[in-house]
Amino acid sequence: MTDVKETAKMAVEKLMTPEEKGCAAESVIRHYAMWSMGVGLVPVAFLDFAALGVVQYNLCGKLCGIYGVPVASDRIRAIVATLVSAVLPNFVARSLVKLLPFVGPSLGAASLPLLCGASTLALGKVFTRHLAEGGTLLDFEPAKFKTCFVEHFESAKKVIPSMQKESARATA
Repeated sequence: MTDVKETAKMAVEKLMTPEEKGCAAESVIRHYAMWSMGVGLVPVAFLDFAALGVVQYNLCGKLCGIYGVPVASDRIRAIVATLVSAVLPNFVARSLVKLLPFVGPSLGAASLPLLCGASTLALGKVFTRHLAEGGTLLDFEPAKFKTCFVEHFESAKKVIPSMQKESARATA
């Protein structure tokens, strides 16, 4: 598997077919989903949210690079915040558990990586779909994509465990 930076660089340097862009985007999404799962292990409540936001912001920036869309920082932050807010109650509940003395961080670490990975996977899928259809950051309307995001989020929760196992096998 090629490095994420290499993949994004190749996409910008040469014209890629839509299929190649789709494969590159999928690789980048999986990479950042794995990073997101690691963020879910951060033992400090709500620091995990901040770190997740950074990971998801970087994901969107890489996807923009693959599809040749100029990055607009404020717009990406607004898109990420709006879409992820659709599943925010799940995160808040799991992150608040980390505040419980002694057992909180362990309980949070048991479920939050799944949610972080699933939200990043869903965000990547929705964002890629928009960019692949010729969309830009300026015409992306997050409110229209919320339902699609939630659907991807629910299906991603079923995919993330297999990604975790795959990653564990690769590192062993």
